Amino acid sequence: MDQIVLDFPGRIAAIEWHINASYPLYSAEARTRFRSYPPPYNGGYATPWAWIDGKSRGYQYSSWSSWAQYQMAIPAEYGIGLTGSYTPGAGSGELAIELTNPTSSPVTADLFVVITEDSIYYSAPNGDPWHNHVCRQFATGVSGTSVTIPAMTTDTVIQNFAIESGWVEERCNLVAYLQTPDVQPDSSRPIHQGAIIRLLELTGIAEREPVRPRLAVTAGPNPVRDRAELHFNARPGSSWRLAVYSSTGRRVASLQGIANGKDIVTWNRRDESGSRVPAGVYGWRLTVDGRTAQGKLVTTD
Repeated sequence: MDQIVLDFPGRIAAIEWHINASYPLYSAEARTRFRSYPPPYNGGYATPWAWIDGKSRGYQYSSWSSWAQYQMAIPAEYGIGLTGSYTPGAGSGELAIELTNPTSSPVTADLFVVITEDSIYYSAPNGDPWHNHVCRQFATGVSGTSVTIPAMTTDTVIQNFAIESGWVEERCNLVAYLQTPDVQPDSSRPIHQGAIIRLLELTGIAEREPVRPRLAVTAGPNPVRDRAELHFNARPGSSWRLAVYSSTGRRVASLQGIANGKDIVTWNRRDESGSRVPAGVYGWRLTVDGRTAQGKLVTTD
């Protein structure tokens, strides 16, 4: 897992669950969360086991990286941004989780905030002496917090948290993720989106900045045959930028301009060389004055 995180910097928010009560890294909450999934291995529980974006991906280390790459190539429908405040030595802080739903339908999901710690020494039975991404605590509780985000809306959830005295602040992170409440028979519970921030990145903020007004975008028609239009409102004179990505994560088109108040951006289903893109699923991300909305478009012939 460490190597996968290193191979894709800034792309993966990892959590390690240590569920054996005889190990010093054991977390009762992690064990409870592990067992909230149907038994993944021939009707029984087994370790190690990976869930990537909440999808059961087995115990074969060699396959984990390819599964991670596969999931990263799928554009996420929802967005998560993290800010907050923490005073070193105080042991407590506040995390602000900004949840964006740019789609045309509301979404109800469970929000989890997990405190993890890196660089912990323990000579484990598998020969690994150093452990990262270790689950220390579910700040939201092991069942998470149920949230509903209306269509084309950005909402902010405030989560208080505390650091225990035995944890090293410089090595701690906060991971937030939004997960469907529905558990599937194959031991999967898909995750919509996740984010991670180092604990000390929250320091020095006297008060949380007010949340910017949401960026609401209507994109259509969807499916797309010849062109798609993105409608949004923005401050006149502000800059906007649209990027379109293939299912592999490669950028295929980009547009930019200056907003006039009520704007329509048209993507003509062509890549940056002017060629018509084939049928498939494409992700889009529109950024206006630092605010971002994103979604998916399906092209058909």
